[in-house]
Amino acid sequence: MTDLTQRLPPELLAKILERVSFPDVLRSKQVNRVFRDVILASPLIQHKIELRAAGLEYNAAAGISLVDSRNALLQYRSNLDSLRPVEKRSFEILQAGKVVHARSGGGAFAIAKDSVQVFTLGSASRGIPHKEWEIPLPVTDLEDFCLYPGDDVIAFVEKQRVDGDLQVKIHLRSLSDGEHHPAALVSTIQHCWRGAETYAISSVLISSSRLVECIAELPGNTMEHLAIWDWKKGQLLFELEDYSRVSVEFIDEHRLFFNLDPWGSRAQSLVVVDTEKVMGGAPMRTTFHLSTHLF
Repeated sequence: MTDLTQRLPPELLAKILERVSFPDVLRSKQVNRVFRDVILASPLIQHKIELRAAGLEYNAAAGISLVDSRNALLQYRSNLDSLRPVEKRSFEILQAGKVVHARSGGGAFAIAKDSVQVFTLGSASRGIPHKEWEIPLPVTDLEDFCLYPGDDVIAFVEKQRVDGDLQVKIHLRSLSDGEHHPAALVSTIQHCWRGAETYAISSVLISSSRLVECIAELPGNTMEHLAIWDWKKGQLLFELEDYSRVSVEFIDEHRLFFNLDPWGSRAQSLVVVDTEKVMGGAPMRTTFHLSTHLF
């Protein structure tokens, strides 16, 4: 029996494929040779692929012809190639005999020395002016810090060891003036990692509602522990023990992306954790495979 796709005229199949979503186009290309040849021969589908590669989407509702859309893409690429900085600034982030922390995020850059210097990353095309200001450093021995300008928050981390445990304090402040953040119920989050004599803080991340604290075991940073907080409520939501991560980043306010090597197995997994779904209201303390979805 002849496959239906073999009987459809290529022009009709192209019209169908030109109307499906981009992921479906990629999947259709792997169906058979007929689909693949039609996709490769379609100027519109190839243009959609070029747009996606440039981080753009084809908008059929705009009523722009294929020729005009192609010309606009060429102009877009030309504009990117011709971009030149209109202003250059240099910042001193090294200080003799002292560790200096520097972090960026959300269009801002901060350097923590004796105080914290904050700079907005200005943009002439978007009408964002360059701005510089200074806020006090609330700790004497800074371990790490992170910032989220969208919610005007900056978090400073300090640690100390008490009887073999790692005591962590996370100070929440307003990025604008360094004062107590009005949305935070507590100004300082305190956390104790029991029996963590050989642990050190490896990173801390913050979003509009979540704060992630990563602890590494030394030497070698082989096994790690992680805690997720609702920083506005000062509530510990989740603890994760004994995993080996490669990286962790926020996708949005609630979702985290992990690239990890579970327990040093060298079989890396990409993991997305929706903190709204895995948090049951009460703090969870579990191993990784019980609380996330691997794909």
